[in-house]
Amino acid sequence: MENTSKEYWDRAEEIYQKIYRRELSEKLYLVEKDTVKIVESLKLGISEEEIIKNALKTGMTGEEFVENVLLMDDIEQEFVEREWLQKKARKLSKRIYKEALKKGYPIDLNPIELIEALRMEIPEEEIIKSFLCV
Repeated sequence: MENTSKEYWDRAEEIYQKIYRRELSEKLYLVEKDTVKIVESLKLGISEEEIIKNALKTGMTGEEFVENVLLMDDIEQEFVEREWLQKKARKLSKRIYKEALKKGYPIDLNPIELIEALRMEIPEEEIIKSFLCV
């Protein structure tokens, strides 16, 4: 006799709970515990043990989890810093162009060098002078 949909869902919920308990006991994080996937696996005839094993494979230890969180923080920090530098570089390049037009100087403006100068925290006035060809 074939399982009804309700039986699959009930069984999936039981398996989900087992995965959750193992996740806690083994101190794993971000384990794959998608009930829909569990139901699909049951319909395909995959054993409970195999479903649990596959779900726990995706888990990370506490140490790996912390490393991933720290890595994401680093990536986010780098992104924020890059955004800030780009905004500051755009603003400063406008100042350099205005200064050049006002004084009639030619400009040698390299955006990469401008961002690097900002990253090295060189004062803006020095940066402006360095890009104006006096």
